Amino acid sequence: MRNLDSPEQLASWTQSLVVALGNHISSTQRATKLPPAAIPDGCGEDARRWLLHTWEDLTAGFARLQRNQLLLADVDPAVLATAFLAAIQGGYLLSVTARNITPLKIAADMALQQVARSLAER
Repeated sequence: MRNLDSPEQLASWTQSLVVALGNHISSTQRATKLPPAAIPDGCGEDARRWLLHTWEDLTAGFARLQRNQLLLADVDPAVLATAFLAAIQGGYLLSVTARNITPLKIAADMALQQVARSLAER
C-alpha cells in the first residue's frame, strides 16, 4: 500500500484482504469447537507486526495520493489510515466473534466510502 496509485487499487486490495480474512474466519470455525470469545483474534506477534507495517504503508500510500492530487489537501493521511485500518480490524474482530463475515464486509465498505469522500474531484 506504500505505492498506492489509485482508489481502485485500494478497493482491490481491500477486497482481497476481506476474502483472505473471511477464509481465515471460515477455517477457524471448522477447526475448533471453542466458543466465539475463545477463538484467537489474530493478535499474535506476526499479526501485530503486519498491522503496524500496513498502517505505516497506508499512511504513506494516502500521502502519495495526496501528492498526486487525488486526495483532498486538507485530509491528514495518517488520520485516514488510522480510521481505515481501525474499521477493518474492528470488523474482523466482530466477524470472528460472530463467526460471520458480514461485519467485516460492512466495515470495509464504510472504510472505502470514507476514502471516497476524501478524494479530490477528477
